Amino acid sequence: MQGGGPLMTPSGELVGVARAPHEALRLLAELEDAWTLQGRAWAIRAVEGARTKLRAGELNGSLWIGPKDEAVGLATWDADGEVGRRISTFLSEGYRNEATFRAFVSALVSEGDRDAAPVISWSDEVPGIPLASQARVLEPFGAFHVTRIDLAYPLLKPLFAPVGAAPDRARSLTMEDEPRLARLLREAYADNPVEQAVFVRWKDPVRDARESAHDLLHGKYGRWMSDASFGVAEGEELAAAVLVNDYHGPLVTEVMTAPGHRRRGLASHLLRSAVSALRAQSAPAPRLVVTTWNQRALRLYERLGFERVPGSEGGYWLDLPRLGLTRPESAPGT
Repeated sequence: MQGGGPLMTPSGELVGVARAPHEALRLLAELEDAWTLQGRAWAIRAVEGARTKLRAGELNGSLWIGPKDEAVGLATWDADGEVGRRISTFLSEGYRNEATFRAFVSALVSEGDRDAAPVISWSDEVPGIPLASQARVLEPFGAFHVTRIDLAYPLLKPLFAPVGAAPDRARSLTMEDEPRLARLLREAYADNPVEQAVFVRWKDPVRDARESAHDLLHGKYGRWMSDASFGVAEGEELAAAVLVNDYHGPLVTEVMTAPGHRRRGLASHLLRSAVSALRAQSAPAPRLVVTTWNQRALRLYERLGFERVPGSEGGYWLDLPRLGLTRPESAPGT
């Protein structure tokens, strides 16, 4: 890793984190302090992950240079995929104001366009920059805000009663289901483009679904817990599925139902099976992440007894024009 020393770079320029890793580490330490003050455990883990990638030379990001030839801004992103960059930003103390944030965003948008890697989303977790200020900066770029929250099912809460009759062909999922899961992913999100846009990485929807299914089963989101993942068969395909990964504890990564099989209670039955299997393993309380945009799913989880985790709120600004989408008039299920 490169040591310290002057950058000798004009103020307002962006440089890659690999050019000055000592500056990136300094800003990551500031960011960790900011999240510690707010008690954001999951955000602190994300900082540690970024630090590990930086030390391994694998962190994708840019430093924004201030007037004293030091980094005052840090942007990081996941470069996996071809659709564009999903950026998280941070500004050093003394630079956390709307005007500076606007200049930083403009520089990052220009950099992405220049590198043929357009910015398609921004995390709204920016210490010191209120959401209203973010809106005034990002909405002119076509950005649309989507909030997400964590829900958990408490260990001591009795198992919920599922909705409707038990499906005849419910079963555990295996690695051999990967192609079926890919097809179900594509079908389940087809009528909810905003929800899909939160995670889409590849322009070809078939490839995107296939890569997403592979990631879920092969460790990108922690070990896949096949013994707590269930599906409902419909002929040779899956009508619904619930997947669980061990990501800092049991995380329900997917709850999917094909459009033609909704309102039969399939998801509730599969979720109950997943929670029951986890309890049989003496696993910690399972949690899941849902966007408040997806009202249909949020209502289901809360009706079943999942509870909001305090302090877990966060979200994304999606650049809808760059994703080929128009601003929706209403959320699904409203």
